[in-house]
Amino acid sequence: MGTLKNLGTNLCGGAGAELVPWLPRYQSPGDHGVTQEPNCTGSDPERLGIAVKLSMRHILSAWGVLLFINAVSGASMPPRYKNCVVALGIHVVDRSSNAVPGNVRRQFRQVGTGFLYGDRRGNGWRVYLVTNRHVLEYAKTAFGQQIAALQKAGVGQQTDTQFPVFVRFNIENGAVREDLAFFLEEPGAKGRPVFHARLDLAIIPISSKVLQDAKVKVGMFTSDHHVMNRKKALDEGLSEGDGIFVLGFPSLEGAESTSRPRNYVIVRSGILARVSDALNGLSEEYLVDAFVFPGNSGGPVVNAGTVFRVDGTKAISTSYLIGVVQAYLPYRDLATSQQTHRPRIVFEENSGLASVIPIDFVQELVADHARQETDGSPAPPAK
Repeated sequence: MGTLKNLGTNLCGGAGAELVPWLPRYQSPGDHGVTQEPNCTGSDPERLGIAVKLSMRHILSAWGVLLFINAVSGASMPPRYKNCVVALGIHVVDRSSNAVPGNVRRQFRQVGTGFLYGDRRGNGWRVYLVTNRHVLEYAKTAFGQQIAALQKAGVGQQTDTQFPVFVRFNIENGAVREDLAFFLEEPGAKGRPVFHARLDLAIIPISSKVLQDAKVKVGMFTSDHHVMNRKKALDEGLSEGDGIFVLGFPSLEGAESTSRPRNYVIVRSGILARVSDALNGLSEEYLVDAFVFPGNSGGPVVNAGTVFRVDGTKAISTSYLIGVVQAYLPYRDLATSQQTHRPRIVFEENSGLASVIPIDFVQELVADHARQETDGSPAPPAK
């Protein structure tokens, strides 16, 4: 299909004629079925005018069809998925407040992303916060540095010896958000995180009553409706080239949730770059072609629902949770000294590819925790 700008000068032959292959061959009522090329000599302007009108009608019809296809086949996801995603962080002292003992003002420092996952239990769901292990470990390290700074300044408090992770939720019918603290290392706490033995994955059981009492506006991916594990992905025909969405709170200037009164998740699109090895049990990660940044870690990845397909593929019309963002794959370029021929500097860039942990491993952790809650004994770590 050619460019429209050539229609005016190359309508009838010449170097640009092949650019408009849908140009109809003109048939005169007196030609008895014999088609002729439009008269381009200027001797029959009526004939040329008819050809132009027919051409433009075909062009506009084709353009309308393309717009329609683009509108109805555009990849999408349910808007409610945005309410399943939360920002994770710690509270740090606001240095600009000239804090004094007994009057410490704190700020939310974001460390990553998480989302709520509901595991079907009878007539309800057991709610979990899902994120990466490294997000919680980084939060613990940053929290320890903050406590040391507070103690050095003489404003540390005894309660600061516990390790809280703050989860930022929007409040129902409210204009502001709220940070709920979860003390992950409180002795005997039921909300302690469960870590995967090998993978960068963690789940934290959360009391739904806590969320209800705080009147937070929240959604969750449920195990019986919104999840596509690897078995289902094979059945549905998930493959390389399929569209995906990455939801999270990247730590980019002007994009962090800390600068806004409410949480507004950032949704980025991409495609599946490599999944066949994971679907066949040869790998424990998907690769996606999508830019992710620090702060995206622990966020959900969902496939993009579409009603159209190409030969050899299936149309997956429903958008499902397929995995958890782990990290981007870096591209490294080595600068070598011309004198010593030894490496001197390593330049590292975001390659645009990201590693995603399949949702199957979240399901494993949740099943382990369910067994622990049922018999009261520690479950073996997921392998």
